[in-house]
Amino acid sequence: MPVAPIKFAQFWALTKPRVVALIVFTAIVGMLLATPGLPPLAALFWGSLGIWLAAASAAAINHLLDQRIDALMAALLRVKLPQLPAYTAARRENAARYDALFAAADLGPRLTTPARVEAGHVYNQYVIRTPKRDQLAAHLSQHGIETAIYYPKSLHEQGCFADLGYATGDFPESERASREVLALPIYGELPPASLERVADEVIGFLRQS
Repeated sequence: MPVAPIKFAQFWALTKPRVVALIVFTAIVGMLLATPGLPPLAALFWGSLGIWLAAASAAAINHLLDQRIDALMAALLRVKLPQLPAYTAARRENAARYDALFAAADLGPRLTTPARVEAGHVYNQYVIRTPKRDQLAAHLSQHGIETAIYYPKSLHEQGCFADLGYATGDFPESERASREVLALPIYGELPPASLERVADEVIGFLRQS
């Protein structure tokens, strides 16, 4: 099967010319600002050309490396993808075990567990709510148990949404949730004994608080 000839435009595209042009432009600005007068034209020209060639070569090599990495990742995922149902089932079993342990503890308003969803939930996180969130997280950390707080601030309290004009107090339920949520370990390979230890530490702390 004949191989189509590779055109210069294809090589040119691999070098990411727009990105490289921006790099060279900033380098030229830096050279102009680094000297009290104009730098020697020869140094400016050859320096800029060297930066262009180096950056373009790096971009082309990066394409080749990315191509191999994509192939390796695809091969790895083809092996793992058939196991996805088992991973999901393990997470759902862990969530059910947490639910049962916390329900038996009967902690009332001191602990709220996530709503149980019987179909489709993969439990990427198992997020509880408690008014003692920060103290509980510190207690678990002291006992070698890692937790996570994925949303420490409500959306309207984040700087990127400041132009919307909302302030703290405008969405009290959202703000209260952001102060109470805490994600517990839920990964599928979590041993039952480790899960029960997490639950025991949570229950023991909240009972004493």
